[in-house]
Amino acid sequence: MAPTGQLPALFSKRTATFEVSFGASLSPLFAAEEPSIARAVEKRRWEFHAGRHCARCALAELGGAETAIVAGPDRAPVWPDGFVGSITHTGADRQGYAAAVVARASDVRSLGLDAELAEPLAPELQERVLTPTEQAFLKTLDAGQSGLIATLFFSAKEAFYKCQYPLTQRFLGFQDVEIEFELERNGFQARVRSALETDEAPMLAGRFLMAERLIVTGVEHPI
Repeated sequence: MAPTGQLPALFSKRTATFEVSFGASLSPLFAAEEPSIARAVEKRRWEFHAGRHCARCALAELGGAETAIVAGPDRAPVWPDGFVGSITHTGADRQGYAAAVVARASDVRSLGLDAELAEPLAPELQERVLTPTEQAFLKTLDAGQSGLIATLFFSAKEAFYKCQYPLTQRFLGFQDVEIEFELERNGFQARVRSALETDEAPMLAGRFLMAERLIVTGVEHPI
């Protein structure tokens, strides 16, 4: 699966992005990163390795040092001091894709990036992932389009979650977040539903792209 080539369009010019597909040449992992995948299957090893490679390449664009990006106790990446970022990966073998976005902490508060294969979300998962309002929106769409848009909802919620978590340290479920799309503008608004609102990240804007065989979403929390 080829890189999208459109990743920078999801974020402001204050960020740096990098993406790779399965088979790309990857820089070696640091010794400190190896324990995270010591017992992992080959697919998981590639995802972790490719994600760290993308993160280091993005950091280098901003002048960051080449350093280990270990996983914290919550499995989230631990970014070097002065930087924020997000990593994503999806697919297996020849469909494998990984990407990262990074910014200086003085420019951006937090970032969220998610990628999914462009496949319809299974009907049995839609009720679990989508709020009643989102399900009603889906019913207004052409039946041939609704499955992919359901996957887009899933991805947008994942990107929002990744962006808000470093700020709130809160674990949110799919029903805790509601997405409103502007499909014609490749944009969306993501908000924590009223019962769980926080001052840190109550609502954030995001963007999405639907590339060949990929759906990618990004959320940026400005300073």
